[in-house]
Amino acid sequence: MQFRRKLLQFIFTFIFPVAFVAFLPVRVIMGDMGLPWAVLIPVIAGVFYWLSKKGWQIGLRHYGSSGT
Repeated sequence: MQFRRKLLQFIFTFIFPVAFVAFLPVRVIMGDMGLPWAVLIPVIAGVFYWLSKKGWQIGLRHYGSSGT
């Protein structure tokens, strides 16, 4: 069980981020994706980052812990 947890942690920490970071530049270099998409995708990612950050802040404001 511990091995599986460590393996998944490694995959989601190192393998997936590298794949996502490498995807866009490779597609642009190979000519599969035009320049408008190369600009639009990071903008969309920024919008989703901003929305998730705002959602996190709203959640923190409404958070009430239980216990002592």
